[in-house]
Amino acid sequence: SVTFISFPNYNQGIQCVCRIHKMLTGKSVRSDLYFEEKLCASDSCGCHTPDNPSLLWLKKDRAEQFQYQSLFRYSGMQESLSSTDNAADCFKKLHNLNYLIRGIKSMHYFLCDDWDGISYTGNEPYRSSGYSERLMTYSSYYPGGTLFEVRRKMDVPDFVSSQERSGTYFFFPMHYSDRTFGFAALEFTDIHHTPDSFFWSFMEILNNALETIRIRYYITRFSERQRLAAIRDNLTGFYNRRGFEEISAEMYEYAVSHHERFYLSAIRLYNLEQINQELGYETGDQILLIISDVIGKLTKGNETPSRYKGGKFYVVGTHSADAPYPSVAVQKQEFLNECRKKLADYEEALQIELEIEVFRDFITEQELSVIISELETKLNKKHVNSRKKRIHMMNIYDIRKEIYRNPQKKWTVEELARMMSLSDAYFQRMYKKAFQVSISADLIHARIEMAKLLLSEGTPIAETAEHCGYSSDVYFMHQFKKETGKTPTEWTNHHRNNISKKKS
Repeated sequence: SVTFISFPNYNQGIQCVCRIHKMLTGKSVRSDLYFEEKLCASDSCGCHTPDNPSLLWLKKDRAEQFQYQSLFRYSGMQESLSSTDNAADCFKKLHNLNYLIRGIKSMHYFLCDDWDGISYTGNEPYRSSGYSERLMTYSSYYPGGTLFEVRRKMDVPDFVSSQERSGTYFFFPMHYSDRTFGFAALEFTDIHHTPDSFFWSFMEILNNALETIRIRYYITRFSERQRLAAIRDNLTGFYNRRGFEEISAEMYEYAVSHHERFYLSAIRLYNLEQINQELGYETGDQILLIISDVIGKLTKGNETPSRYKGGKFYVVGTHSADAPYPSVAVQKQEFLNECRKKLADYEEALQIELEIEVFRDFITEQELSVIISELETKLNKKHVNSRKKRIHMMNIYDIRKEIYRNPQKKWTVEELARMMSLSDAYFQRMYKKAFQVSISADLIHARIEMAKLLLSEGTPIAETAEHCGYSSDVYFMHQFKKETGKTPTEWTNHHRNNISKKKS
């Protein structure tokens, strides 16, 4: 013990603050917080009487320190903070540990928005000096609650000084080695308290916990990137086969547990291999990207697209019972129309064999594998029928060419339908759908066109009628006038006059 002036002696500190204020602003200030100054004598040898104020204060302080040391030792602070998944949870738990700080009134943690190093865009790999312009502020009042705000760095001085009375804050950096996390501001209940050795341990554990969270988050993100790379399709960015199997199982379970409609659409480009062989793999990839672009644009709400393999795509999701949704037929047609429009240039070189089938219903007893299997069966059946139609249409075009080349033949519907292995009625329906005219009317049109050609070359009417398959001249002339509005003679004269006018 030594002789000193007043206890506690804050007068000198107060005077220093007032002098600094005048140096900064040019204005003098006066504080009411003055203590009576008096000499307090103590024995220089260290011997004290039992009622010596200094000794009593020291004993009380050491007893209090010992009490807090016990609290700190058994608080489980390190385990509690390090087990959190993110900074927000960490500071929430930290609020419940405020009792470890002697005399605490409030504690404010200002965390840089790039503290984890993920979003830091500086020249260095992470922030090692200074603080970000945006600070995530976790304010903790003891006793009291917590408050979270995003604050600008420039607003921090106003924030800590906007009290109704004067006060003191102790600022501490939050960091791990040279990696900057942010800083903390501590306010005590009265002037007798200052940060002690336990507080430094408190801050050290907090910084270690933040670094543990940061590393864990980095490892999680790295693992997630690896997982996504394993379940993502490199060409389209959709989920791949493995990703579809994972997400479809999750969606299926969600639809069952939440009683929502399970949605699954299967899309297949059947002739991808043929496209790759005939037009090249680059063209094949471009076609797949166009299809995936249409799928992505038409995917709605809680739906996820996948490229299963090759030209096979799936879209899986769930729909709430009352959610508005277009009919399945409309959706399928919209998809096919959009794809045909975007693939029109490619279809000039090669037919694009693209099909879609959709399942959208509440799950009763169907297993996911059964739904997928039934959808694939429908899709394949639809493709077979579509291919048959395309083949039939190609054959119908060939038959029409043959009819126009040889209209004089005694063509019958039965004979033409037999050539295509179709029933008479189905053949006639397909023919009319393809050319917007019945087979009988088209046959008459072919004969009349042939007759015009022969008449223009000067072939006599009787011979023309015979060449066009008519057994009667009269019937020929009657049908010719019905189709053209003129008799063969009138048409021939009109045709010759037109030629003469063009020559003149």
